[in-house]
Amino acid sequence: MGFSVCCLLCDAPDMPGSERCKKCISEHSKAREKLSTDRAKTKSQRLARELIQMISNPSAFIDDNIHGQWMKKYSELINAHQGKSVSQSTEKFFAKFERDANKNKESLISRVANQNKWSERPPAPEELIELKKVYGIKNKQKPTTWKDFIDELNQLLEE
Repeated sequence: MGFSVCCLLCDAPDMPGSERCKKCISEHSKAREKLSTDRAKTKSQRLARELIQMISNPSAFIDDNIHGQWMKKYSELINAHQGKSVSQSTEKFFAKFERDANKNKESLISRVANQNKWSERPPAPEELIELKKVYGIKNKQKPTTWKDFIDELNQLLEE
């Protein structure tokens, strides 16, 4: 259901199936259903949904600037209740952080793009002449007016 933190912080005796537990679970289910269905139209509805997400999965929000310390506490409570030691959870967290930090961050596109021999320096004049020959570009003077430029563009588009 996602509100296990509420149960862990409850002052009622930990007796599954008790009247108080049934009532709380029923009310939590209704609240969650009401807040989660339909589209959030107001800021308060969006905030309520965000808080539900936080309470439902506190370990995903331990880095939150405002609520992080509480999410960490809730996560530790849940882990302790499930028999996971806090140090084990912390060790897993830091191990994952290390793995992510050591991952290769270079993308395939960047690697291919960096094979360009002109990425460090522009082509030499001889190379420019060769490239112009390969691509059929004639050594013309630059157009001097917009009309000349547009005429030249039209000629290129017609070819």
